[in-house]
Amino acid sequence: LFDPLLPGVQFQKRTIKRRIDENIWMLEQTLSLGPLKTPFRCVVIPLKESGKLWVHIPLAPIEEFICLVESCASKDDTN
Repeated sequence: LFDPLLPGVQFQKRTIKRRIDENIWMLEQTLSLGPLKTPFRCVVIPLKESGKLWVHIPLAPIEEFICLVESCASKDDTN
């Protein structure tokens, strides 16, 4: 994701999902700049009226992230 802009920057492709409240999730990925590691977070909230998901500050659009976002719409999600 960052290679064209910042050569040498490594982006860990692992996404962590945490439930913050009943219908609020936080997803996190880490950006590594040499010894410095910076977490990037986004918030996912299902909208009551439409059932669509509101994603605030999306992360790198890797398959794992997209699957975790989509899982936030599930009513039986326990994460």
